Amino acid sequence: MYALLEGGFPKGAHVISRSMHEAAVVASVLCEFGTTPGHEDLGLRFLSFDHMTNLMDAEEHQRHAERLGYEPFSDEEMAALRATKAEVLERFPDLDAPLGWAGSLPGLKKRDFRGLEALARLDHLRPYYTWASHEVHAYPKGVRLNQSGLDGRQWKLAGRTNAGLADPAQSALIALNQVTASMLTLPGVPSPSRLVASQAAMILQNEACHEFVRIEDEIAAEHSVTVV
Repeated sequence: MYALLEGGFPKGAHVISRSMHEAAVVASVLCEFGTTPGHEDLGLRFLSFDHMTNLMDAEEHQRHAERLGYEPFSDEEMAALRATKAEVLERFPDLDAPLGWAGSLPGLKKRDFRGLEALARLDHLRPYYTWASHEVHAYPKGVRLNQSGLDGRQWKLAGRTNAGLADPAQSALIALNQVTASMLTLPGVPSPSRLVASQAAMILQNEACHEFVRIEDEIAAEHSVTVV
């Protein structure tokens, strides 16, 4: 994120801010529920979910390996992946499902990322996540959003610019602070120094966000620049 902002690539920064929001949502859920009675194994469930994805990815590779010109996995390798998955499912039988690692959490109404956002109480940031998603996917709105203006002229952004950096920067700062706060304020681990550090991080986040907006406004006023 820092490299993209410093380099003047706001669209690329939007893409990374999307991933940072996902990290903030997952961190919030893990930190809040992972220390509550009955869900102490949440962290292990999260890590174990990787084995569900491993087999699925391997099977996808097998279906297309010949066409891609790659060697398929051996029967022994596939058998090992299936055995590992079966072993994990013996411990967590409900893991092989959409969002299986979080499926048993109270309050999770939908087994998808939107449901996870609501559980983390970060669903109010969904509009920014959706905006960043448009910058990722090859759909017409993404094409339309890749538009900038200077002194009344419009063009498609294809290189560096010092405009349009405030929005992805703010989204990234907010997500980074949410991850930090989740870890510093773990339930059951009270500490005055942790609370002070969390508040200090919030102050720094707000100051940085305001500074990005101030500079963005200065650039827009001086050059009549717009970046959608």
